[in-house]
Amino acid sequence: MQCLIWNIRGLRSSESQERLHALVKEKRVKILAILEPMIALDQRFMTHRLGFQRVLSNVSGHIWVFLADDVKAECVLDHAQFLHLRVSAPFLPTHVKPVGGPWLFGGDFNVVRDASECLGSSGGRQLPMDEFNHFVLESALVDAGFEGSSFTWTNKYIWKHLDRVFVSVDWGDHFNSIRVEHLSRTVSDHCPLLVSAPVFARGPSSFRF
Repeated sequence: MQCLIWNIRGLRSSESQERLHALVKEKRVKILAILEPMIALDQRFMTHRLGFQRVLSNVSGHIWVFLADDVKAECVLDHAQFLHLRVSAPFLPTHVKPVGGPWLFGGDFNVVRDASECLGSSGGRQLPMDEFNHFVLESALVDAGFEGSSFTWTNKYIWKHLDRVFVSVDWGDHFNSIRVEHLSRTVSDHCPLLVSAPVFARGPSSFRF
């Protein structure tokens, strides 16, 4: 499974669209999550432009999720700040229990977990960091780690690790592994996250962006 998550503001430009289409084709992306596109969604145009069959958007229009033709998705919860989908495809693992199953939770969280995840500033404010880390602990999420640059966002003066991927504690029961790559930052102040996960079996999984 190949999934791409990217906060790419300014998707109106042809340069941004071309960069995104090239990544999707090169990495054979099955699920594409776009954050903060900053334009209204033209479903017919964007699915054709990026090479997908279907796209879902959250209520605020700030999150778009494109799906390949062999991927189906059911909306579990539509919120202004996130979109929770239950995804099924021939290459995804089967749930072990009627409820539960593997979770992937990724995107731009707009907060760091530790002051060391900032460069060019004294670090993030302590309270937001504490609240974020408490949320991760209470939700039983595991940081999926990453390869590539330590920082996913920059304004050219400050660098921060704002974009990341978490998985549920039972991820290893369904998937062989997970690999998160911080790809090169172009046409956006955030870098794209490429998520790769070999699987054991087939069935539905949950994704939140």
